[in-house]
Amino acid sequence: MSDYSRNKVVMYPLDNKTLSDLGIKDAWDLEELFPEVAFEFDRQLPYFEIEAMCDDDWNCRYYLSYVLFHSYGEESGEFGRNRPLTPTEQEKYKAIFEKIIPGLDPTKLKYVDYCYYNASESPDFYIKNDDFNDEV
Repeated sequence: MSDYSRNKVVMYPLDNKTLSDLGIKDAWDLEELFPEVAFEFDRQLPYFEIEAMCDDDWNCRYYLSYVLFHSYGEESGEFGRNRPLTPTEQEKYKAIFEKIIPGLDPTKLKYVDYCYYNASESPDFYIKNDDFNDEV
């Protein structure tokens, strides 16, 4: 059954170069290489998962997400915002993500806070600009 899913995650894009460097062709192949990335219910936070997010034209991108917070069934509306990590956060999460993606570019890591109705893929909140972070 579908409902609202709220997540606070650190995300890294799984582009073709990253996948090729890992010797795989598809983001979901990470589940074979790293069983801890495979989707499972009732995992302990924090945990890794692969996330598909789509833009308004249904072009989907894939991300490796490190889930820091997750709630399901709490009506929060649909929203999403992101920000780059601070240098201190980049250092911290680079060490965590390099267990799966050696040599990653820490400037591509983003903190993403979003909620969506999970009847389909989430909007691509990694790339969407939220005016919350704009200068006022």
